[in-house]
Amino acid sequence: MMKRCEKLDSIVEGLCCDVLSLVRIKKKISSLKDPNDIIYVGNELWKNIFEKGLKRTPEVISFLRDIIYKANEKTRKLSTRDYLTGLFNRRSLDSELKKQLASTYRNSYSFFSVIMLDIDNFKFFNDVYGHNAGDVVLKTLSGVVSKSIRGSDVAFRYGGEEFLVLLPNTSKADALDVACRLNSRVAKTKVTFADERGMEHKKPVSVSVGVVEINQESPIWLLYRIGGKQLVVNYVNNGSDFNEILGYFKRYFVSHFSVRGEKLTKKDIKKDIKELGDFVKSYIAKNNLDVHDISVANCARCWIVEELDSLIYYVKEHGKNGVAYVNGDGVKIVERSK
Repeated sequence: MMKRCEKLDSIVEGLCCDVLSLVRIKKKISSLKDPNDIIYVGNELWKNIFEKGLKRTPEVISFLRDIIYKANEKTRKLSTRDYLTGLFNRRSLDSELKKQLASTYRNSYSFFSVIMLDIDNFKFFNDVYGHNAGDVVLKTLSGVVSKSIRGSDVAFRYGGEEFLVLLPNTSKADALDVACRLNSRVAKTKVTFADERGMEHKKPVSVSVGVVEINQESPIWLLYRIGGKQLVVNYVNNGSDFNEILGYFKRYFVSHFSVRGEKLTKKDIKKDIKELGDFVKSYIAKNNLDVHDISVANCARCWIVEELDSLIYYVKEHGKNGVAYVNGDGVKIVERSK
């Protein structure tokens, strides 16, 4: 069998006559399905034009520019999208969360929210009806998610049966409205699919949902601030000394930072160091890292996801198909959709 590059080189060689034919180029290009193959052939033709002085019309030049540009755009889209659902993928999520965290940190009054949805009993569904049926469920719910969020929100497929929605400049209260709308619409959706024996089914599906608001009260900002990361590192190693915390508090928080008009207290800082430090301990253990070499952005993103995972776990422990969030009294669950 002819190797891929040999096949593409053969196509290029066949097209490189003294005069390039637009009709023949279009015909060959249309037979290529992989955008990377189109880019390769287009670039090789372009190189031959200048190296061998092949005759060409302005239409040939324009066509080559267009097909290379469009193929590059398609590969970029494929690298950031989930192949099954069409939603943005986990790689895109990491990039977008990093940008959102940096933007929020720069603006003391900025905030954003994140919603995570986990399909209830998805493994059982796959085991009983087959993975093709599971794919139909994922495609159907991705459509529901896409149609239920606002233009400024961005939806991602995070894991096997998990979806995540990033809501810029959105408070927890507004995010809860979006989450409840999502939960309600999913609960009213019945998915039609065929099992492995070809029998057709129409089944309801539900999701458990977690909502987190990231604002200036979030412990993760300790990792971003001068000296804050070192306090967390000290806690991970031996436990932070109270005098260190007091000195840090005096230097950076009393004069520079407040939370929605209220000054942070030493008690707040100690609580944040413990909460974040305990997370960092598990984070470095899971990823086999050295505490001094942790990536602040990666750690912060993982902290957000773990918060959401904990909320979803809480929902499932209390009956599934609910929306969980944290307020001053602890975790709360919004009444399930009927």
